[in-house]
This record gives sequence, structure tokens and C-alpha cells, in this order.
Amino acid sequence: GTIMDGCKNYGDITAKADNVGGICGSFAATAGGGSINNCENHGDIESTGKTKIGGIVGYIDDVKSNLVISINGCINSGNITSGKNTGGIIGHNKDTINISNCLNIGKLLNGTENIGGIVGLDAGCLTITNAFNASEIAGNGIIGTLNTISTCTNCINIGQATTSNNCTYDKQMCPIGSSGKLTSEMLGTELQSSLGSDWTYTEGMYPMITALKESDYMKVAA
Repeated sequence: GTIMDGCKNYGDITAKADNVGGICGSFAATAGGGSINNCENHGDIESTGKTKIGGIVGYIDDVKSNLVISINGCINSGNITSGKNTGGIIGHNKDTINISNCLNIGKLLNGTENIGGIVGLDAGCLTITNAFNASEIAGNGIIGTLNTISTCTNCINIGQATTSNNCTYDKQMCPIGSSGKLTSEMLGTELQSSLGSDWTYTEGMYPMITALKESDYMKVAA
């Protein structure tokens, strides 16, 4: 299968094309599937007016059917300026992917369509669990557009966003509706019964994804 493991980028990226990522522009599974593990982008990405832009990967294609790509433990802290189909982790997905334990603390600015803190446009089959967005998004806190066959569970958004569906969100930090929670209802162990053991709970802090709890970026987010 196709594997990216432990890749990190600290350099800023300026692009004049589609399919741009902090780690990889386009990614596709080969025989055996694919995986993207523990990759981090900390450089700003500017691709104004373009599409399929991601903090980690811009575009995940479906060149091989019936294969699964797993994305685990990835972090983006870079600010992204783009057009559409843009996410803090993945810009545009067309394949079957499982995303878990991922964090975005970079701002996604000036986007026009399908902008999400974790995934911009899901046009495949996406399962996302234990994701956290902590920054300003010109779109949805977690997923810009979620396909009807996809699922999103155990996710938190505390960043400003125009919408914040498919997650638990802080309505004092992200005042976009009445279905969110007060900050006091999200700190410490308040969410332990709903989020479970994949998260770590500390008094006076938002829950931290347990797999990322030693990361300074996770600590900043919480």
C-alpha cells in the first residue's frame, strides 16, 4: 500500500495550481490500501482562488476501488488561504477513508465553498472520529460538506465558524446556534460520558485527544 509516516513540513507554500498540501498534493491508495500517520504541517499555505487544498493532503483520489485509506494522528497549524474544497487535514476526498485523532489549529481564510477544519469536501465514504478544530474557519468547524453515506463522531470544534454540524461545539467561542454547549459544559470531565476513553480530561481545559496529549499543539488547543 501507499504509506506516509512521520512527515513534517515547516516551510510556507505559495501555489498557483490545484491539489496542494502541506505534505502531499495528491494521494491515492495502491494494492493493500494506504495510510497517512503522524504527519504534521506547520507552514502557511497560500493558493488563492484554487481548489483541493489541505494542510496535510490536498486531494485523495479513488484510482483503486474497494481499498481503504487510514489517516491517524495528523496535525495542521499552518494558516491556509484558498478558494474552495479546503480542509485543515484533507482538502477533497473521493475515496474510502478513516480519519482519527487529528487536530487543526490553523486558520482557513477566504474560502468560498466546502471549507472545513478537518475536511473540506467529502465526495467519497468518510469515517471520522476523535478530531479537534481550534481555529477560525470560513466554513464548517469540522467538515465543509459531508457525503450522505459518511459519518462523523466524537469531534470537537471551539473555533469560529459559519456552521458547526456533526460535532460538539462551544457556542460561546462559536456563536452560530443554540445546539452547542457553554464553555463550562465542555471543560474538565464534562464530556467524558459522551466522548469516552479516547480523550484525556484535565480540570479547566477542553478534552485532549489521548493519542496527541503529549503534543504541544494539542495542549495549546485545549
